[in-house]
Amino acid sequence: MKRTLLSLAAAAAAISLQALTINVTPGSLADRMLELSNTQDETLTIKGSADSADLALLKNISRSVTKLDITGLAVEGNALPDFFLFDTNVSFVKYPSGITSIGRYAFASTPVSVAVIPESVTSIGEFAFADCDQLSAVSLPGAATLGAGIFRGCTQLDKVVFKGDQPSAYPDHLFDGCIKLNPQIPETVTLIGAAALRHTAIKDADLSNVTSVGDYALSNCNSLRSVELSTGNPIQFGKGVFFCSHNIGEFPSWEGNVPDLFSAQSNAAFTGTLTGETIGEGAFANNTRIDSITFGPAVRTIKANAFRNMHALRTVNATELGTKVAEVDPEAFSGLLDDNGRYPISLQVRRQTASLWRENPVWALFDINETVGVDNVADDASAALRIFAEGNAIRVTAALPIDRVEVYTLDGISLLTAAPGALEFTAADLPVDAGTLLIVRAKAGSTLKIAKLTL
Repeated sequence: MKRTLLSLAAAAAAISLQALTINVTPGSLADRMLELSNTQDETLTIKGSADSADLALLKNISRSVTKLDITGLAVEGNALPDFFLFDTNVSFVKYPSGITSIGRYAFASTPVSVAVIPESVTSIGEFAFADCDQLSAVSLPGAATLGAGIFRGCTQLDKVVFKGDQPSAYPDHLFDGCIKLNPQIPETVTLIGAAALRHTAIKDADLSNVTSVGDYALSNCNSLRSVELSTGNPIQFGKGVFFCSHNIGEFPSWEGNVPDLFSAQSNAAFTGTLTGETIGEGAFANNTRIDSITFGPAVRTIKANAFRNMHALRTVNATELGTKVAEVDPEAFSGLLDDNGRYPISLQVRRQTASLWRENPVWALFDINETVGVDNVADDASAALRIFAEGNAIRVTAALPIDRVEVYTLDGISLLTAAPGALEFTAADLPVDAGTLLIVRAKAGSTLKIAKLTL
């Protein structure tokens, strides 16, 4: 009796695991949906031909179905419709030949673990694989048009391969929330959309060929260590691009405005010159690493909280602004006032313009230091602070101990920063070619001198 019961149970189990195969014609799948929504079979094979309305019904199939084979199905328009298998339990799909497009949310919120998208596909709709929390590997045609958020929230995704031509753009939210993915940005990508790489494990962001980076595109990337830009390639940054990416080493220089929340809550170093007209609200807020800020001649507006709580900040160099006193929000340096209601920060301005800066109610609260301007070669022997070239080295001498020496290329790349504390300093073996024009800043006591030198 027990053997008979076991045999019956085994037969029932075998029947339940059998694949269900159905044949359809356009418009006929609706007649089979009661069967498909109640089947206990794991594998469903559909053959024949179907239109988009038929395929749209499959999002209602039984949760017992985990494998779908439609290789023998002729699909109208060669398109998988919007919400094709949305929120089903299908984890594996065999595609029909010649499929060219995948609709919006087509596989979203399914347990698919590997997605190998046919090379015939030329278009993938918005959020097609969003919130597939078991998806770990993807292979897709690089030439396909990609919709927003295709892989948003795929928390296990750690491998993406673009076959054939590489994409020219990363659309909005493309890999947003893919916390295990360390994407390598192809050289072909020139546009990175809003939040496209947010909350990913990217380590090195090579933006050398990128011309536009959208809002929060690289925010909350705590594995991000380096950012590379091309000095000859203008780039436009959106709001909060590096917001809360705490571990970036150093920002390279770039041309243009600093948007709101640009690198707020980040501790990236920055030694270049801010070149745009506007420094946005909260742009560098809560950075505790930057100790010096240099304004380029174009800076006109500094918004609220731009430098909030930057407690390492000791110097603001505004010498290149001359008489054009930057408009500054009263809260631009919030959190940095001392007990006397002043900013313990040196504001460096041209000697002949100092009175203009002292008339500004915000800048007047700084320790205003007058500089002697920029000399082509500051080697006059009578000067209390001298900067001059000596062979392949830069020499600085002073009547007082030299507090700081900085050497930059013309595009703002830092070559050397030193705090000698002595009356003489020599910078030798700088990594530049002969004939390179350099900017040298030296400070001794209350005297600051800036020189242009050619080695």
